[in-house]
Amino acid sequence: MVKPNSNVAAVFCGLIHGEYAAMVTAAHGNTVENLLFDTQEDAHGGDGWLRLYKFYPGQNKVRRGHYSPYLKQYDTARPARLISI
Repeated sequence: MVKPNSNVAAVFCGLIHGEYAAMVTAAHGNTVENLLFDTQEDAHGGDGWLRLYKFYPGQNKVRRGHYSPYLKQYDTARPARLISI
């Protein structure tokens, strides 16, 4: 999906335990943000942590944060981050 399409800006992944972010240059020269987030193997099955994304299309930016509906709290250990896409 990424290689043949020059309009891909980000790939969101899960189901592999951990957290990872990297920028790569695709075949068309476009930059693609690779984002992995999976906490299911953490204590208590990951406590329901979700990664939230808010898109700002006019600015080509995405803000990411973390929230657990199980714990009813935001994760301050992983501060929100603004990503350019």
